Amino acid sequence: MTVIAELDGVEQGFMTMGWDGFVDFAYVLPEAMGTGVAPALHEAIVHVARELKLQKLEVEASHLARRFFLKHGWEELCEQQVERRGVRITNFRMQRPL
Repeated sequence: MTVIAELDGVEQGFMTMGWDGFVDFAYVLPEAMGTGVAPALHEAIVHVARELKLQKLEVEASHLARRFFLKHGWEELCEQQVERRGVRITNFRMQRPL
């Protein structure tokens, strides 16, 4: 499922979550950062997850996203190296109990 934030008909960001509670994507336009868009999207995803009676949410967060998730009640499970299209990157496996 996807939650989209709009302002005056212009998409400002979105967050997607699978039925298992895995947050696949979280994106906010650079010019919308710091305006409350990301927290509103997060709150909406948490609300939906609770309605679905999920026990937790999970994500593999980038360095930048990691700070956001930690600030919003997530716990870091581990740092991991993953390969995407032949490039190794670091991300952080995280979860948020509901």
